[in-house]
Amino acid sequence: RNVDERRVTDATLAWTRTLGARRHPVPLLLWRVLLVFGLAVLALHDATGLGRSHGALIDTWLYDGLELLAALGCLARPLLVRSERAAWLALGLAVLATAIGDFLWDFAYGADPPFPSWADAVYLAFYPASYIGIVLLVRKRISGFNASLWLDGLTAALAAGALGASVLLEVVVASTHGSPLLVLTNLAYPLGDIVLLALLIFVFAVTGWRPGRAWMLIGAGLLLNTVGDAVYLYQSAIGTYVEGTLLDVAWPASMILIALSSWQAPATRRLGGLERRTLYATPVACGLTAAGVLVYATTTHVHPLAVALALATVVLVLLRTALTFRENTRLLEHSVFESLTDALTGIANRRKLVSDLEELLAEATGEDRHLLVIFDLNGFKDYNDAFGHPAGDALLARLASKLQAAVEPEGHAYRMGGDEFCALIPSSEAFLDRAASALH
Repeated sequence: RNVDERRVTDATLAWTRTLGARRHPVPLLLWRVLLVFGLAVLALHDATGLGRSHGALIDTWLYDGLELLAALGCLARPLLVRSERAAWLALGLAVLATAIGDFLWDFAYGADPPFPSWADAVYLAFYPASYIGIVLLVRKRISGFNASLWLDGLTAALAAGALGASVLLEVVVASTHGSPLLVLTNLAYPLGDIVLLALLIFVFAVTGWRPGRAWMLIGAGLLLNTVGDAVYLYQSAIGTYVEGTLLDVAWPASMILIALSSWQAPATRRLGGLERRTLYATPVACGLTAAGVLVYATTTHVHPLAVALALATVVLVLLRTALTFRENTRLLEHSVFESLTDALTGIANRRKLVSDLEELLAEATGEDRHLLVIFDLNGFKDYNDAFGHPAGDALLARLASKLQAAVEPEGHAYRMGGDEFCALIPSSEAFLDRAASALH
């Protein structure tokens, strides 16, 4: 009980120190309220069509101001809290890059920049900063990796990449023409989103799809950013994009979600073992996704990267199946060993004796004779009462070890239960003499 109370106290202190809840409750609450309220006003503003008319200036200031406020709140986390400082600094810089890019777009270029421009360079800085932040958080927050987890995460990442590449890249490639720099800049956005989506799916997969509140907010933010980019690229390609609609709310909303995640308590739950996880859900879902991309590629032109990622996903699903079979075989062998072995002494138990007798009797001949010798440890109860059960257990273990060494390699020792042992040995005089001298 004292240990449990100490753990609860330590967890409470970690929560307080990590979030700075006692030191900064009012500013933190005010920051959250401003973000949520401002986002609601922006969504209402664009839903009513004001963002496309005389209210466009209000929409611009509110849009850019929300992103800057989100970035400042996210960057305050590494300044005020020492825990996971580098990770949140990287994610804060990613949000700040988006905010600066929008300020350049709206005010430096008057919402009509050339392509590519310095705004694009700042926008694209969002991706490497996000990658660094996510990787650093993974190292801090996820433990207990094994081969199955790694394969699940990598398979899920490749499947997500295949799906994203099949949807995004073909639209961008078909609509992109011009100089190499223009083509490269246009491709950088969907490629960055695909890698980001794959990395996010990897994190969720290796956490057993229960990543915790902070990761859920990060995931929602990055997914919303990716969906917004995908819809924008598609509408731009077919010439239907209109500025000032609800679609434009996706990007500040995604930055706000990432910023809110920075002040969530880190999950303290460690990953469970293999027996606590769903063994087949992730590879089956990823295999079906890859198969769907490959089938889709037979009817419609799909970017070769999507096909390559889908094929790699299928290969990893096969490797995961082989690994699962090997792990299950080891678990079965371990289970069988435990069922036939005495836990205290490490020698065979009564069930193993019955199995060996049945096998021996089935193959017995007139010349192949064995003896079943039964031992009873006299006075063991008095020994336990005098010295305690731990001493009695140690005595039984020593006796079992000596009995096993005396009858090996031709014979076998067994513990029947309590202080009763037996040995199944050949009946030759030479073996009996040697076993007797070993016991003495």
